[in-house]
Amino acid sequence: MDADSQPQQLEERTEEQELKYLEFVQFATIQALMRCAILYSYAKERAGPLKPGVDTVEEAVKTVVAPVYDRFHLVPGEVLKYADRKVAELDSHVPSNVKKVSSQACSVVSEVRRDGVSAYAKTVYSKYEPTAEQCAVSAWAEAQPASALPSGGQCCVAQGCLLHREVQRGGCFLC
Repeated sequence: MDADSQPQQLEERTEEQELKYLEFVQFATIQALMRCAILYSYAKERAGPLKPGVDTVEEAVKTVVAPVYDRFHLVPGEVLKYADRKVAELDSHVPSNVKKVSSQACSVVSEVRRDGVSAYAKTVYSKYEPTAEQCAVSAWAEAQPASALPSGGQCCVAQGCLLHREVQRGGCFLC
């Protein structure tokens, strides 16, 4: 076996192990297990006088569960891979608009993973805030003829809009 074929085989094996459709299930499971482990560790540290009993029970459970785990620890991953392959087979029957929405959702998830929720929220806000503002102005203009607001209310709302625009631009509105 030459040196060039080894990295290629390793890359093929890695692609084979990756999930195409159900990767989010694997990610969510890992996150849940990590949270449970942190919670268990926290509870164990604060067990106080019950700590020796907790250690005894933990050792007993490890003794019973270890052989079962050693035998079946790969099964959930294999089941997930099998389900992922079945989803791939169903992929040809899914309408294109559903695939488009699904791919958009995947891109959102990957962006949130990469940048975090707050960065993504800021991006979405900056992208859609002008549109939402325009819709609000249009709704206000449509409601004007049928409005029962006194002229003072209309003046306050108009001043509020101006103030909002000035703040958005970063200007000083108190000067």
